[in-house]
Amino acid sequence: MDKLSREVFEHGKVLEELYFFDNYTKVFSRVSCEDYLEKINTFLDEFVIEHFEFEEKEIFPFILEKCNRYYEEKMIQELRDEHLIILEHVAEFKAQIKPLTSRLNSEIFCKILLLSQPLRREIMSHARKEDEQLLPAIKKYLVSFNCSNSELI
Repeated sequence: MDKLSREVFEHGKVLEELYFFDNYTKVFSRVSCEDYLEKINTFLDEFVIEHFEFEEKEIFPFILEKCNRYYEEKMIQELRDEHLIILEHVAEFKAQIKPLTSRLNSEIFCKILLLSQPLRREIMSHARKEDEQLLPAIKKYLVSFNCSNSELI
């Protein structure tokens, strides 16, 4: 999969995963608590930490190389700043829930859900911002410079 396609695919997966977490709370048991914790940790590792790393190393340099506009430079700096904040919040969340996972019950699960809400909202807001600003910039520079997706490979 080329890098542009990966970026678009991952944004769709981020929104899909966040939808799952928002709706998962309707019915749960001890087994589903453990499933939820496994799924949220996987999500944070793969679709937040690794995704941000990919954008920082591949997508942002591509746009900065092609652009000469203040808007794109400012947008990327804002996204990078948000990445740092969100990554810090991910680390804080993981540290908060780690001691809770050894004694899972419905009360603890509810506490974990409450702890995860601000982070889920923050990631959702960031994903929407990237959908509205970053993806159009990628497409714009691919077309403007007659680039192929292979330039992102």
